[in-house]
Amino acid sequence: MDIKQKIVIATHELIYGVPQSLRDYLIKRKASHLLFIGLPFLDSRKASLVLYKEGQKIDEKISFRNRSLGVLDYFADFFQVILWVLTKSGTHDLFIG
Repeated sequence: MDIKQKIVIATHELIYGVPQSLRDYLIKRKASHLLFIGLPFLDSRKASLVLYKEGQKIDEKISFRNRSLGVLDYFADFFQVILWVLTKSGTHDLFIG
């Protein structure tokens, strides 16, 4: 059974967990459109976006920040997610974040 919905997963990444497991499951089930956004956590300053179609990776983008802005990093993450979701493949059926 293939999954036909357009799905976005946005998460802070530190270790492999539920969001990554869900991503792997959806890739295995050949989700028609999956946008996975990994945001920095703690001292990491790297955010990543990976777009999968029919279980295949078709696009990847990595964004680095030069320095941490403390609590303001969470606002920057929020706006980065909004920007990436709006600029990648139109509307989506499900957002998990």
